Amino acid sequence: TGTGVPTIMSTTNIILTASNAVNINSVLRLTPKSSESVTPPANGDIVYDPNVNKFLGYANGNWVAFHS
Repeated sequence: TGTGVPTIMSTTNIILTASNAVNINSVLRLTPKSSESVTPPANGDIVYDPNVNKFLGYANGNWVAFHS
């Protein structure tokens, strides 16, 4: 409960639970601007890569665009 933007380290596991819905209002921006800056990536990681202007998901060792 509460308001504001919490600081969360990238190594932290986050579990969101709600009775109706969980809203995420932000997108991870990468610096440097590419999916390669996520090291090491893990299956299920989701990023927005402004280098290619696409949402990418990491699966089975590869970054895959959600749309073409």
